[in-house]
Amino acid sequence: EFLETYRRLCVSGDVLGILCSSKLSRSFGNARAAADEGLEELRQARRQARVSADPVGHVIDSGQSSGALGMLALFAARMLRRGLSLRETAAQLERMARRFHTVLLVPSLDYLQRSGDIQIPEGRRRAGRQTRWLLRLEAGELMVAAQVEGLAEGARQLVDLSADAVDVKLPVYVELVHASAPAQAAELRPRLTQRLAVRELREREMGPAVTCHSGPGTLGVSVFQPTEDELELLAT
Repeated sequence: EFLETYRRLCVSGDVLGILCSSKLSRSFGNARAAADEGLEELRQARRQARVSADPVGHVIDSGQSSGALGMLALFAARMLRRGLSLRETAAQLERMARRFHTVLLVPSLDYLQRSGDIQIPEGRRRAGRQTRWLLRLEAGELMVAAQVEGLAEGARQLVDLSADAVDVKLPVYVELVHASAPAQAAELRPRLTQRLAVRELREREMGPAVTCHSGPGTLGVSVFQPTEDELELLAT
């Protein structure tokens, strides 16, 4: 599927792929393999289209997932529109991706355990009906940050963890995501804008590929704090 996408795109342009963390998904490995193994075929497709330049492809392991991936794709589009080359944009994205802060609030770890995406630390195995789990995405992996009782307490700590990760006086970009929990996400919006100097905040529902791992009812917040130079690159 990746190779077919490359075939379609390479005739008229180059390819920049921003993929989910390789520690959470095989997408990055598959995308890179398709680019490497299909290079000669893509060159031939270019020649048949009477395009002399070799196709350029960059595949990035973002170390991120869901909301942060969407933000990185948006940043890429803005930088390319500002005249950065594909290589320059890819290099900038790789630097930015390491500075994202992503926190999830999940109602259960059952989905993540079944998919093998997380291990529950000893001493945190007992969970009541109201138990929620706060997770951080660190170095491309999901880590348990806290076990909380009740949605209200979980939402409060979700906002606290997001605010603690940045300088609250400086601008940030925020992506708020949810899995079939629009009402809970709507309640988080004003809390985030009150605590953070939000330059842009986007809210959306998680796709099925992520929801089947995290489970319905999941809330997630990704925060990125740009430098002054990056603010100019990312402006609309």
